[in-house]
Amino acid sequence: MYNQPTMKPDAAYNRALINLALPLLVQFLFTNGLALVDAMLVGQLGDTAVAAVGLAGQVLFLLSLLYFGLGSGSGIFIAQFWGRQDTASIRRVFGLNLVANVLLGAVFTILAQTLPEQILGLLTRDPQVIAQGSVFLRTASWGYIFNGISGAIYMMLRGTESVKVPMLVSAFALSCNTLLGYGLIFGRLGLPEMGIRGAAVAFAVSRLLEVVTVSAIISLRAPYNHMRPIFQPGREILRRYLRTTLPVAVNELAWALGMMTYTSIYAHIGTESVTATSITSTIENLAFVPFLALGNATAILVGKKIGAGEPEMAYAYGQRSLKINLLLAFFVSAALLVVRGPILGIYQISDAARANAQNLILALAIALPFKSSNFASIVGVLRAGGDTRYTLMMEFATMWLYGVPAALIAAAVLHLPVYYVILFVYSEELIKLALTLRRFRSRRWVHHLAADLA
Repeated sequence: MYNQPTMKPDAAYNRALINLALPLLVQFLFTNGLALVDAMLVGQLGDTAVAAVGLAGQVLFLLSLLYFGLGSGSGIFIAQFWGRQDTASIRRVFGLNLVANVLLGAVFTILAQTLPEQILGLLTRDPQVIAQGSVFLRTASWGYIFNGISGAIYMMLRGTESVKVPMLVSAFALSCNTLLGYGLIFGRLGLPEMGIRGAAVAFAVSRLLEVVTVSAIISLRAPYNHMRPIFQPGREILRRYLRTTLPVAVNELAWALGMMTYTSIYAHIGTESVTATSITSTIENLAFVPFLALGNATAILVGKKIGAGEPEMAYAYGQRSLKINLLLAFFVSAALLVVRGPILGIYQISDAARANAQNLILALAIALPFKSSNFASIVGVLRAGGDTRYTLMMEFATMWLYGVPAALIAAAVLHLPVYYVILFVYSEELIKLALTLRRFRSRRWVHHLAADLA
């Protein structure tokens, strides 16, 4: 079967990609754009506040990646079941994802409530940063479970090509987050002045509003009300779900711990390095929005084609998306270099932190084509084909056997500035890209996971 010439994507690919990617683009743009606004609001409080919220946010970052891992594993099945119009099995997978997210959110909430100082102490030695970050962490953690519930619902809707509801609901919730944050941080809009605690309150309240809104929609409004979760998945679906999803969750956990290790390395260089990397991380998230939309849309289309029994068309869809991704990456990199000065001018930070951030954005612009291509290959194609164990081993090896040691050597042995350290980190992407492209061309990533399941 795989010796046939590769089929060309037809006009249906272009229409489907646009219909999926544009709402996802708007949703991710709202998410990361308003996160940038929130970071700028906190940025008015000074270097320590920025560093405190940035480090406390690493806990939510870790949790979000675990949610993403569980959701991605679920999304593989949902897209393939959608390709054969098996809605009952979709509801069973949705139920599994929902339960897993609630349990995971509860664990993180308990840890954040009871051990915030110890958690932040793993990332920095600055007592002021730990004190302010603990205040933020305790308050924001009340929104963790709500975040997991809405994430499971969004994954189910996206996998069934219903992307407009997540877009609208997340835009509403994030707008509430920004307005509440502005009011509670500075004491505006008739609200009390709470500083960084106000930003945490805004996060938790907006997550509650988000889950209430999206739950009401899928419970009451056709055609979404037929997608209510089933909490009795059946032994075979559960077995395949765990075998496929656990490697994705472990992959995201290993990657998140690696990113937290990088953050700790940057923090030991100095507080101004944490400030610069926190700001750059927010800008990077915003710059990555088009690639998140393209990668997630590709995963839905590739998974659907595999579920429908068309593996060669799935390969062709992935190939087209990788080419689009690369062209887009060069454009975004150029835009980063143009806007880095005006964006950094908004922050009230030290000259040292500003200079570091300038160089970090330059490093990001250089690395973006490689980083985005890896995301498109791994999330958009390999995982969509169920190749989760390969991606786990590949990403674990490149980060922990190369990336983390390289960062430690650059920072602790060579004593390089943070922007040179991060270039060492980014060089990992070159190794990863060679491995992912080789795997993609082999076609061994195609696994029909939904076959023979009912």
